[in-house]
Amino acid sequence: MRCKSLNNHGYTLIELVMVIVILGVISGFTFQMLGAGVQAFKKSSARKDLSDQGRLALERMVRELRDGKEITDCSSNSITFKKAHPAQAADNIEEVKFELVGTNLKRVGDPNGNAGGPYEAVLASDVTSFQVGEAGGGSSLAVDNASSGTTASDTASSMTVSHTTGSGSDRLMLVGISYNNDDYETVTGVTYNGSSLTQVGTVNNSDDARVYIYSLVAPDSGTHNVVINFSDALNEGAIAGVVTFTGVDQSTPLGTFASAQSDDSTPATVNIPSDSGELVFGVAAAEYQAFTAATSGQNEHWRRSISGADTNGAGGTDAGASPTVPMSWSLDPSYNHWAIGGVSIKPSGSSGSTVCSAGGGISFDAYSTATSSWQTSTSFSHTIGSGSNRLLVVGVSMEHDASGPAVSSITYNGQQLTKIDSRGIYNDYYGRAELWYSLEANLPSAGAYNIVVNIPTAPEELIVGAISLSGVAQQAPEAKGESSADYSDTISTSITTLTDGAWLVDAVHSGMEYGCTPNSGQTERYDRAGGADTSRLAASTKEVAAAGSTSMGWTQSGANRMAHEVAAFAPAPGGTPLVPLSLTLSSSDGGSVTMRTKVYMRNVPETGS
Repeated sequence: MRCKSLNNHGYTLIELVMVIVILGVISGFTFQMLGAGVQAFKKSSARKDLSDQGRLALERMVRELRDGKEITDCSSNSITFKKAHPAQAADNIEEVKFELVGTNLKRVGDPNGNAGGPYEAVLASDVTSFQVGEAGGGSSLAVDNASSGTTASDTASSMTVSHTTGSGSDRLMLVGISYNNDDYETVTGVTYNGSSLTQVGTVNNSDDARVYIYSLVAPDSGTHNVVINFSDALNEGAIAGVVTFTGVDQSTPLGTFASAQSDDSTPATVNIPSDSGELVFGVAAAEYQAFTAATSGQNEHWRRSISGADTNGAGGTDAGASPTVPMSWSLDPSYNHWAIGGVSIKPSGSSGSTVCSAGGGISFDAYSTATSSWQTSTSFSHTIGSGSNRLLVVGVSMEHDASGPAVSSITYNGQQLTKIDSRGIYNDYYGRAELWYSLEANLPSAGAYNIVVNIPTAPEELIVGAISLSGVAQQAPEAKGESSADYSDTISTSITTLTDGAWLVDAVHSGMEYGCTPNSGQTERYDRAGGADTSRLAASTKEVAAAGSTSMGWTQSGANRMAHEVAAFAPAPGGTPLVPLSLTLSSSDGGSVTMRTKVYMRNVPETGS
């Protein structure tokens, strides 16, 4: 007989299901781990690609910036510079621009079209941020408070506006003055709580409309008076507005003053150079018809008229944008004369202000004027600021008989100035214009000191004006020019500058007391009639971006003898050759890489060197 085995049996269905479930769970974990690993590998690869792109882009920019000799333009996400050694075998491009366009970081060779350019190349894609200069760090630029006031016509040679300044940080005050300068009245000074403001710029439409803008960094908090003084009692009154701001760059608070004027047209408009993150400030004046409205989007801070007088004024702000922002007011175009001026306000901690100064730059400091009759020595006070690489330019206008005396010497704080040149014009009477200058080595520390003008033979009338600048190369004028015109209402003098960014300073003598208007592109600094009202001295400045031939000129409201002197001054080399760069790249899966570096431009000297 055979015996049956008791251990001979198969797997049940439940056991098979359990095995399948367990294998499925194990497989799921395995595939999940593999998937995570694959995703991590993809992210790592994408991050490496971003890093490689960013590293190569930064290396290219660093290599070229190190060979840069001058920064010609920059903003928060672009920088343009000239190369010190452009004659390389593979690339003889002289000027290079790095800029963010969309999500592409581009290199543009010869962006101004030189040598057949521009030539473009993408250094990196998937770029979400390209920062030139230090990012952030500054407080928000904002309007603190605004106030305005008017004068009565025919009576006032000064006006007072009460203004309350808050306690916010990085403060700035701007004062806008609008009036009908019917008797060619000028503003001689503005104070706030006893502190003198600095003239930013002025523009006038003959003797029909005039605008001034004055500024004061770090004005005192609290309620104090703004006092505006005029050269004579106002024939048609004046309107003034005061605005204080917070979050303003305390070393370079303002951009370039811009102005415009016209007759019988609307709106009154000026295009103000600006950039994103800034605020633009505009002031307008009109003779006959009142302004009706500001352009849409502007924040209007005052719009006033003087009853019984042909004086109308307005002022306001708008958000900054590159390259310019228009400020404008509408008015009746049938018969009117208007003038408008404006300037952009820079926020504190802005990245562009220090980086863009690497090529140097000249800044206006202050002006002052004086007049005398039949005196061989005239003395007046001029307040000079504390900037570096300063320059003092003194203009002289004289009116006399045929002997035509010349100035023998001019001193400031006892130190001799150097004569640039002089030009005379004779027609019954003898008129003369002269220019003198002094550099940093002979200038005192910031403060008020006396200018003394000595003449061997007393002229019938003498008018003197002083202009101080900073950021000027400490050398003699790089060019000068002169001209004269007999019985003319216009004069123009040609001059050739040798350095990019040079400033022109001029002085024009007129044998009549009526006001003078500078040519377009010039910023009038003063326009002063003599004490006997038989002659006039006016002066202006003009920045010339690119070296070459240019001119300065004036128009007066009647024909008479005119003499004109012009001098060109180069900007001081240097600034800050250290350029911070920041680059952020992002991938489609949300990963990002940020890289930062600082480039030392070894061919750009430090400030003051």
